[in-house]
This record gives sequence, C-alpha cells and structure tokens, in this order.
Amino acid sequence: MPEKTTHLTLNRYCGYDFRFCIFPWSHTSEDDPAMLYYRNFWKIIYIVSGSCRKFIDGESYEIRPNMLLLVHPEERTRFEVPPGETLELYNVIFAPELIEFGRPLLESHTEFMNFFKPVKPVLNRAQRRRLYMQEAEPVMGNLIRSMFREFEQVKPDYRSIIRLQLVELLCRMARRSERAMRRNHGEMMAKQVADYISEHYRELQNADELAGVFGVSRQYLHRIFSRFYGCSVNRALCRHRLMVACRFLQETPSRSISEICYAVGFNDLSYFYRKFREEFGCVPGELRRNFSLTAFGKMQ
Repeated sequence: MPEKTTHLTLNRYCGYDFRFCIFPWSHTSEDDPAMLYYRNFWKIIYIVSGSCRKFIDGESYEIRPNMLLLVHPEERTRFEVPPGETLELYNVIFAPELIEFGRPLLESHTEFMNFFKPVKPVLNRAQRRRLYMQEAEPVMGNLIRSMFREFEQVKPDYRSIIRLQLVELLCRMARRSERAMRRNHGEMMAKQVADYISEHYRELQNADELAGVFGVSRQYLHRIFSRFYGCSVNRALCRHRLMVACRFLQETPSRSISEICYAVGFNDLSYFYRKFREEFGCVPGELRRNFSLTAFGKMQ
C-alpha cells in the first residue's frame, strides 16, 4: 500500500497570540493505515486507554495506557489500532517559544532538550524509549487534565498557568529520562563487571579491586551489580571459579583437585572444598567420580 503524508500546521489549532492547544482524541482501526503525519509543532501524547502500535519514522512501538510520548515536528508518525480497539488520548501541541521562559530550569537536561532543536536528533530505539516514551507518573496525568480544564474554561491568567504546567510536565519528563539513563548506565556497568570476572577470575582478588578497575566505590559497585544479578560481586566471582573448577574436574581427569583449586583462583584448599560443597552438594572428588561413572555407563 503506497504511503501518503499530511502536513499539520499549528495555525489549524490555535491563533498567533497563544501557540498552544490541548484536546482529547480517538483513533480506531478505521483510520487510514497508509497516512503518515508530520507537523510544524511539537506534540506530547498522553494515552488514556486502549493499546496499539505507534509508527515513528518507520519504527514500530507498542503503545499502552498511561504512556507519554514526545513527538518532534519532522517525525513521520501514524497509529495502527487493532480491530475492535479504540485508542483514547490527549494531544498537547505547542510551539517551543511557549516554554522559552523555562529553559533555564531545563538546561541541565541537555540530552532531553536536544529534542526541541529544529533538526530532530538521531535516535536509536533504546534512546527514544528512554528519553521520549515513558510511563506517566500520576502527577503527570493530573497535569495534562489540569491543562485541559484551564484551556477549556478560559479563566483569568489561564495562559500563564498552562505555560507553567507545561514546563513542569517537561521537567518531570526530563527527570524520568535521567533516571532511566542512570539505570541503563548501571545495567551496562554490571554487564561489564560480569564480563571482567569471566576473563580475570584467576588473578582477581575481591570487589575492592574491581571497584578500582571501574573507578567507582565498592558500595556503588555492589549496589548496581546486585540489582541486575541478584548477588554480590564476591559471590559472583566465587561461583564463577567453582563453575570453571567443575568443568575442569570433568574434562581434565589427570589434574589433581588441589591443582584445579589454585588454577581457578582459590588460594585455600579447605575454603575451596567448603564452597564447592555449598554450591554443588558434594566435594570435588565425589563429583569427579560420579561424572566418570556416568560417562562409563554411557559407553556400555
């Protein structure tokens, strides 16, 4: 099916004196699936109910209730709603000059604010999800609904209130993006630590040494590693050595148990025996004998 494009302009929704509009909207499976939209304004979408897929520059994203999406003018977008489903949402559209007064409050969120440059940033899927697609906190949904009430009721100073609420919403979105970025950094570091353990388990001494390698405190290293792997760094190091020792016991029957103990990084044979029993429920010699009997039985 050939794609079609529609260019939406801010003048369609508001006048020149206040470059803002907020309104509820619905999408169904009856929407033209070939129509792509781009615009000359920035847009925040708040999903109230329903699920679907959102296509942004050809990339498909799963959309569910209570999500917030920030859309750049240059992005080509469309919704794909399953049959029988209705997507209910709020559209918040605005020109960037509306939030100009709040830029000093947002200037520390450099990566997030790159989205408000005329040329859209180059993003991969992970960056888009982290920066500009997020679960709305209750206060964010309340801000959207409050902006809609102010816009509808046109009370005195409603424009000032809406501008303040819009900047607050963006501040909250930027803060959530920063938290997601820190989580992503922590997960990446935890994976790097696990890889380092698998490569340097023989000579590595303890978590203090690892913390020095990665330039972080021991406490921070333990916190991020245990968050993603469910155990301490020292426990992971010990378990990796035991797993390698187990493999050596099975694959190199000519090597003595003490030789294997020291080869995998333990420097105390009795400690090795104790930890081995805790991990596998038997001492190293038993595991080797059981493996030999099993292998012999398979040969018969």
